[in-house]
Amino acid sequence: MYDTVNFWIDRAELSGNSPFDILPCLSEISETHKDGRLFRCSGKLKNYSVRIYERGISLKGSLAKFHLDNNLETLNRHTAKIAIEKLSDCLHLDIAASKVVRLDVSAVIQTEKTPQDYYNLLGDKPHFSRLQTAPDTLCYDNHKKQIVFYDKILESKNNKVAMPEIFRNNNLLRYELRYTKYLDRQLKYRVTGATLTDGSFCRLIADNWHREFKTIRKIKKSEMDYSSINTPRGLKEAILATLLQEKGQEYIDDVLVKLKANNCFKDRSDYSRAKSSLESLISDPKERPDGLMQELGKKVYIAAKYGF
Repeated sequence: MYDTVNFWIDRAELSGNSPFDILPCLSEISETHKDGRLFRCSGKLKNYSVRIYERGISLKGSLAKFHLDNNLETLNRHTAKIAIEKLSDCLHLDIAASKVVRLDVSAVIQTEKTPQDYYNLLGDKPHFSRLQTAPDTLCYDNHKKQIVFYDKILESKNNKVAMPEIFRNNNLLRYELRYTKYLDRQLKYRVTGATLTDGSFCRLIADNWHREFKTIRKIKKSEMDYSSINTPRGLKEAILATLLQEKGQEYIDDVLVKLKANNCFKDRSDYSRAKSSLESLISDPKERPDGLMQELGKKVYIAAKYGF
């Protein structure tokens, strides 16, 4: 479940040694000088980008790729422990004691349909902005964390990464929960390398990953339920709901953006009320037994339960 893990190693934790002592462990080293003094060094350790300052060391990259040499698999608590030990050996530092400043939790889910078929069924999420950044990527953002869905097969092709033969004819949806800022504050944990392998922390992370998916509003199927129509007004609402379901959440978001740009409503709160009213027509409080959302929901649940 672990993918990107960024670390910060404070100079105070180096037992009196200089952060610059790790330079021989790195490749592609460059130096930045300020006021005639060495200000910063940058380098690489496999896929990790390393920046060294007088006050400490920054490590940014995928811990999973560092250990497994691919960008398809992720780490569970046991393989994360091995990966942290390996990173520690490479740098001659105790990475288990270093602070985690960014954490991405993810899984690749094999789906019946292409990933893009699921995006229009994933609606709004409270307190997040929804943005389909590309045909193959759907993102929810609140400036502290992101929830991202994307087509792993297409991403691998775009990055010219070889996909194992066993996966080439499958549909692979990557679902990521990215804690991009204020990790300790969000999780109410002081997260270190060692924390990642703690059983209770892993359970917390898995539950959060699952809950973030569950709190995304799901869109109904675009099929009109004639049995529930018994008034002309009901017919009008059913037709509107069907059309909105076909258009998806992206259409509602786009309409609201254009309304705001043209200052259509005098009262700013009317935009929120209009958005809620339209979303009530397309949100599905209960996932349908034969729906794509039920399929995806079950697979997310299984990944959360057994992925660590």
